Amino acid sequence: MSDISRALSRGADKSDLEYDCQRPPPPYTAFPDAPSSSSSPPPPPRLHILPLPTTSIGRYCDAASGSFVEKDSLYSEMSHIHELFWETSLHASIDLSRPFSEVQFFAPPAVQWMADPATIPASNSLRVKCLSLPWAIEIEDTLGGAITCADLIHALITNLEREVTPQEWASSPQRARERVVQHLKRRHSRITKPNEEIRPVRWIDYLGERTKLKRIAASQSREFELYLYTSF
Repeated sequence: MSDISRALSRGADKSDLEYDCQRPPPPYTAFPDAPSSSSSPPPPPRLHILPLPTTSIGRYCDAASGSFVEKDSLYSEMSHIHELFWETSLHASIDLSRPFSEVQFFAPPAVQWMADPATIPASNSLRVKCLSLPWAIEIEDTLGGAITCADLIHALITNLEREVTPQEWASSPQRARERVVQHLKRRHSRITKPNEEIRPVRWIDYLGERTKLKRIAASQSREFELYLYTSF
């Protein structure tokens, strides 16, 4: 049994958490229906691109306030996010801790939007930041094509399933490591089968229970940089 498992089983206090947070990322017990860490992720979807109009008239989701504002020619040189991501929960249920195949759509337009470019103008390279993640997610289409809405969702799911390396764990802020340990404690308390699969800490664990895609906003200061917002 690892140090973190012993701490969790006996009800670790604050000093235990601080001690464990200094160690490399500990393994933990996954949910019974969690995908095996040995299985390969599904290949990214290669979909036909349906270009969106590149007019300078419309709305965008402001990254700072999260609200919809009108854009004009002052923003014509900056990238903007597809309307699917203005308020994703209105169109689909996307749990970033689950496979891409489990995405649920609420209306036909959302399905059709999957083939649209994720940004206007379209790009083959995007950078996604999230306040809960110590690192940015770099997304690139190796074939040079435009990143679609489906590509963006799939890339987020795939990257968040990555294992946290000892170097990444050590470089994470202390507060972020403590949040991960608290999250692992809550998951440990729900374990009912003693022999369930053990897997290492993953990027998704930094989101805690907030794994649902809520919205994505485009930065208004850096082109093709996005901000990810999640919810319970």
